[in-house]
Amino acid sequence: MRIVQREQGRGEGLSGSFIADLAASFQHTVTDVLVTKLFRAAEEVSAQQVLIAGGVSANTSLLASLQVANLTF
Repeated sequence: MRIVQREQGRGEGLSGSFIADLAASFQHTVTDVLVTKLFRAAEEVSAQQVLIAGGVSANTSLLASLQVANLTF
């Protein structure tokens, strides 16, 4: 919120590139948290496999992060 308030305070409004950068940063952060929590949960229960379903399974950024993290799904 402070970033948005700072940008609005400049009196120029929010540019399209600013909004796109903010959205990408938010998505990256949320994806990182989800991958971290998924790994922790899988380790806690000694899971051999993890199933990702529903709307989350359609998130290409999340799936790419899981592949990079070497999670087999």
